[in-house]
Amino acid sequence: MTEPGFLDIISFGPDGWGPALAAGAWMTILIAIAGFAIGGLIGTFGAWAKISGGPVVRGCAEAYTTVLRGIPDLLVIYLFYFGGSAVVTAVGQLFGAEGFVSFPGFIAGALAVGITSGAQQTEVYRGAFRAVHPGELEAATACGMGRLLKFRRIIAPLTLRYALPGLGNVWQVVLKESALVSVTGVVELLRQAQIGAGSTSRPFDFFFIAAMIYLAISTVSGLVLQVTERRFSRRQEGLMDIKFALETFWSLAAALPLTLELAATSIALGSVLALGLALSRLSGILALDLFARTYVFLFRGTPLLVQIFLIYYGLSQFPAVRHSIFWPLLREPYWCAVLALMLNTAAYASEIIRGGLLSVPHGQVEAARACGMGRVMIFRRIVMPQALRQALPGYGNEMISMVKATSLASIITLMEITGVAAKLISESYRVIEVFVVAGLIYLAINFVLTRLVAFAEHRFNPQLRAPLPISAELKGEAH
Repeated sequence: MTEPGFLDIISFGPDGWGPALAAGAWMTILIAIAGFAIGGLIGTFGAWAKISGGPVVRGCAEAYTTVLRGIPDLLVIYLFYFGGSAVVTAVGQLFGAEGFVSFPGFIAGALAVGITSGAQQTEVYRGAFRAVHPGELEAATACGMGRLLKFRRIIAPLTLRYALPGLGNVWQVVLKESALVSVTGVVELLRQAQIGAGSTSRPFDFFFIAAMIYLAISTVSGLVLQVTERRFSRRQEGLMDIKFALETFWSLAAALPLTLELAATSIALGSVLALGLALSRLSGILALDLFARTYVFLFRGTPLLVQIFLIYYGLSQFPAVRHSIFWPLLREPYWCAVLALMLNTAAYASEIIRGGLLSVPHGQVEAARACGMGRVMIFRRIVMPQALRQALPGYGNEMISMVKATSLASIITLMEITGVAAKLISESYRVIEVFVVAGLIYLAINFVLTRLVAFAEHRFNPQLRAPLPISAELKGEAH
């Protein structure tokens, strides 16, 4: 018997796999739609519970989203399928039935997908609920609308309008999760591809065709969601809500001291370490030179985010660190962020300082030695002032980079400007206002910093200053 070719697999003839794959694709779509609808119902009530419910209701909703978003979807599907079968069997035995009763795979898969997507839709709807402007609700109340009419005419349409982009993401996840339902024996698209691959010697062709069908379903559903979004969208009166932007500014301004403290501490400590590294490179001692070169290579060659993760999450796995005198500091996110920023900026700053030190003419050092100056005095009065003058422009860039790098500290729970901005976005869904205000605050910090660097550069470089005006009397005396 000859193996089917690619065209035979996709054909709808008597020997083709086209009808079987089409039936599997239809089953996939049904599971995805059922799971998405169940998740939408759960997400609506979950969002309401988180916003308007009492402490117990909010706690239950929070526990639901935390647990379901933290457990792999495959485990949830297994739990519903095998757990449901066990429950149905136990109930059947109470009524005299014998043997094992299998829980329907379609129902188990749809429920599992719906409950897992419900946790995601809860957060989407919660953000969309908060995006509804309070003024519109107040205006509806002033017009005499009841709670039900206000929900139907104001809250529901606006919430759906704001939630559609996020729901598009959830739908794509649900569509991919529906492939996992194949483990329950439901013959959906992936299961059908597995059957075809097992009965022939062309597994790649079957799985490639399945991937293309998934992609086609995803593309068509994405277009439908885009059309729906345009249907529900309205002309925006303006991209910025000034009142909300001002409220956001004051919320972010409260996190400004932490951002400045992180930047100042890491720059100050990093500059000391950078000076030591630069002097090690120029010391002529092979061991120190090799250490400094290796240090710079490692910290300039790896992302700062990876370094933060290694320090915050990685160091705690070593018992020697946990039992050391440094553990009270290293277990705090603030000091882990400072340590990572300090080590990172020291690598870059050491090269800037080294370039400044190399720019000092050697003849001046020899002249200072001839005048009887010691090594410390030569460094303090001759080398360091000129090296600082040369390094200031490049070091100004590094300080600006460190101010921007403090935003990565939000990844390890520090509520600096970016951390507070992310929290505000998750609560309000007002991305533009929050990010614009946060960007303007960072811009203002760096503008002040650039002016300070320019002032210091002007102060340390006399040749950049404008010459003092010569009075007419002095000009006459000179003639």
